[in-house]
Amino acid sequence: VLQELFGEESQSQTEDGNADIDRANVEIEILNGSGENEKLTELIGNLEEKGYSVTKTGNTSNTNTTTIINRSGVNEAIQSEIKEIVGKDNLVEGEEGTVDITIILGNDN
Repeated sequence: VLQELFGEESQSQTEDGNADIDRANVEIEILNGSGENEKLTELIGNLEEKGYSVTKTGNTSNTNTTTIINRSGVNEAIQSEIKEIVGKDNLVEGEEGTVDITIILGNDN
């Protein structure tokens, strides 16, 4: 019943009409390598607005390139949507961790 009431916020049809994706179950970590807290805050807001769960944030050494790391084999629909939200295509497969996706926010974002 709760899924019926609140499910629309966290699920949507993929562009090709395939099964719904459950954004609320995708745990995302963002590491800020840009040195700018405003960029981090904006990205968190954009992801949460789409229904994703940002469960960890932190800082990392400065980096020029934003990188998205798929740590749990999330499906193509989620990968594509996260790349669109972040505005970068640099997605790599990474070692399994405590989150599904790690985003290292660089100076290029």
